[in-house]
Amino acid sequence: MGKRTYVFLVLTVLLLACENDARILANPSAPEETSGTIIKMDFSDYGLPVLDIKRGYILRDAINSSNSKIKSDLQAYADMGMQLVALPKDLNQFDANWGNNPQGDYFRSYRSMGSQYFGGNGEKEEFSRNQGGEIDIHINSQYLELCQMARDLGFQMIIQCSGVPVEGKDNGRVEHLFPLDNRRSFHGSARYYPLPATNNYDANGTIIFEWMKLLHDKLGVSNTIYTGNQEPSHTTGYFNGTQTETATIQNLTVYPAIWRPTANKLKNAGMLSAVSQLNEVSRYYDASLQSITEKGVPFDYYSIQNYMAQRNSKILADVKNALEKYNIPLHKKVLFNRYDYGVTKKLKTNEERFATSQGIIAFLESELILCDYANMVYGYCFFTGAQNYSMMNSVLTFLNNMPQARKKLSGVPEGLKYIASANENKISIVLWNPGDKSYVFNLDTTNGANTSTNLIIEKGTETNFTRIPPVTSGPAFKEIAGLRLNSQEFMLITIAF
Repeated sequence: MGKRTYVFLVLTVLLLACENDARILANPSAPEETSGTIIKMDFSDYGLPVLDIKRGYILRDAINSSNSKIKSDLQAYADMGMQLVALPKDLNQFDANWGNNPQGDYFRSYRSMGSQYFGGNGEKEEFSRNQGGEIDIHINSQYLELCQMARDLGFQMIIQCSGVPVEGKDNGRVEHLFPLDNRRSFHGSARYYPLPATNNYDANGTIIFEWMKLLHDKLGVSNTIYTGNQEPSHTTGYFNGTQTETATIQNLTVYPAIWRPTANKLKNAGMLSAVSQLNEVSRYYDASLQSITEKGVPFDYYSIQNYMAQRNSKILADVKNALEKYNIPLHKKVLFNRYDYGVTKKLKTNEERFATSQGIIAFLESELILCDYANMVYGYCFFTGAQNYSMMNSVLTFLNNMPQARKKLSGVPEGLKYIASANENKISIVLWNPGDKSYVFNLDTTNGANTSTNLIIEKGTETNFTRIPPVTSGPAFKEIAGLRLNSQEFMLITIAF
């Protein structure tokens, strides 16, 4: 066997008392950690989950944005190292009584309420009934153009098709192409996607598959993931419009039967599919998977629309238990096709969540939980809003470019948290301080097996994100002194060999 190389990062926690130190100084009113703890990074293989979670964004707002803006966003996401992109597709009109009808922000497939069909220029409806009574299918040219660009940039696409297909009319009205289940009615707290009548499940599912297959053939890639209605626990409406626990469970038993015809055809065509699209209310995962398995619905991913990533510990524990209960393999099975961490008392706006160090630390806390479940989690597409903030994008870029081999740091003070990884070319460490104490430490890499050629240290403090010029001694950044993490600060450290 060859000689095993160990690289140790020594972070010695100490108190800096010099008031005029040119390096970053602690808040003098904050208590200091003076334990003298030495933190070491061990390159040994402890069998930790590989950090290969795929990240991406949802392309939105599709109605109000021009294609040029969306293309610019796509290129920016690729430059960040993102690997996934979701292009949600809206197949049907919403309930006519909803005041905002139908101002959603999906890529629509029809004209409605006097609004121009997405793409315009007299382009054919994506679904329309011809003179012979058959349904013609067309892929909107501008939607296809975005998908082709995503493909060419190397993204894996997630195509979500919600609803029963409709045909838009010149007068702004729409016509569903299949009869609806008129026993169900709109529930006012969520977007409404009506279900087809019971004897139209197969016909409806076949038409949706044929649209997916046409897109699939035009793109010529095999890794696109196709999925159905969002949050079928409630967006499918209720009998008599009444929301009860029993009615919600009933929805979870109905939806797999509706999706099964599409899922079977996707499987037979060698195309990837995801099922569920439940949100973060994890108590429903068991009932959902029970119905999915009992009805024999094939799927490659169990998808969750997780808008409350601060609940990741419970969400991931519950979905793991449910998957195991129904003997479903866990490896890379969970896909968060929508992902966000919700507002809190201290983080109420997008600016506070995505452009402050406190918000980034909340995100990193949820990311740490994902790392512990990395063997089970395939990836996530972040919800709208986060992509507008450079601090959030900088952190996502760092995470995307970390080596996949996760490593341990020993002796970390209780108040600090971290994610660390390394390979033969690079060490990456994210450190954050969610508590009230302040920590000052030195970073010593004199025991490294290779000579460092590049060192980058970036720090988030309140609304500022800056690169820190390190204070070093010795050649090639072997000793770095005077690093500080005050309360609610985070640090990104890259050492390249």
